[in-house]
Amino acid sequence: MASSRYHHLEQNLASEARNCIKDCDEVVDTEYFDEELASAKAAVERTGIAFSELLEELALTNEGVQLLNEVRRLHASEVESLRLELSKFGD
Repeated sequence: MASSRYHHLEQNLASEARNCIKDCDEVVDTEYFDEELASAKAAVERTGIAFSELLEELALTNEGVQLLNEVRRLHASEVESLRLELSKFGD
């Protein structure tokens, strides 16, 4: 279960968030910006929540501790990077 959630986080949610941020870059100073920004914020938030839930799930399993540390090392910076990229648009 944890490995499928890990894959979902890595392949889908983070990628979606990054694409939403890219969409914001493409529509800056247009009428579509606010809508794209809202989508990007929601995607980054979903990624952060999924990451936190995955860490909690891993912490509850014996074999999860090693994977937990690896996931934390690899993806905590990715989630923070998404938040930083999003922050360039304000708020």
